[in-house]
Amino acid sequence: RSRSGLAGGLALAMLASPQCLAAPAGPRATLPLDYSIRHWTGHAGASLRSVEAILQTRDGFLWLGMNDGLCRFDGVQFQVFEPRNTPALPMGYVTCLAEDPNGALWIGTAGGGLVRWQAGAFTVENAAQGLANEQLKALLLARDGRLWIGTDGGGVFVRSRDGAYRQYGAESGLTEPFITGITEDDRGRIVAAGFRQGPFLFDDGRFRRVPLEPPPAQPGAYGL
Repeated sequence: RSRSGLAGGLALAMLASPQCLAAPAGPRATLPLDYSIRHWTGHAGASLRSVEAILQTRDGFLWLGMNDGLCRFDGVQFQVFEPRNTPALPMGYVTCLAEDPNGALWIGTAGGGLVRWQAGAFTVENAAQGLANEQLKALLLARDGRLWIGTDGGGVFVRSRDGAYRQYGAESGLTEPFITGITEDDRGRIVAAGFRQGPFLFDDGRFRRVPLEPPPAQPGAYGL
């Protein structure tokens, strides 16, 4: 449950003994061999064939965002949340996931806005709350507690801790509206990946494009 990967479905490496966690350090250290791998392609109603996002939350659950719903895995069983049993996920297409310090799971969807799971309940935030573009592609919970949201066609939105939204677009230097990834560097600066124009750095209240050296054959960025 501590590691995950994709290979035609979902593959999880499960540590088999506590000794695995205490492998010796140093140049002669070797990887422990006492582990096993299980591969799931469908279980308890979860297709697991098109996983878009994976996140392990602080409580140990593994969450999977899929193109037909959201799945929670406890190491044994899968619990599936989809349009037919979860009204907060009417589109069903989950593209990105993030967790905040309060234990809330933030769920980005393609066409259904931003969904929050906390204490067993779902709530939705969309255009009515200020999230004018509901086609979400990337989420980042920054160190200062703000939630950065990359969208498909609407640039970047930032949700402050009080729930207010602000949008960044061309007027703020972000000339790329199609954002595929967002990250935070070791100095606390935000970097957004543009699908066609590559990375943009947010500094002093504005975005600026970051030239890459040497210039890549294809300038676009597909994730961070």
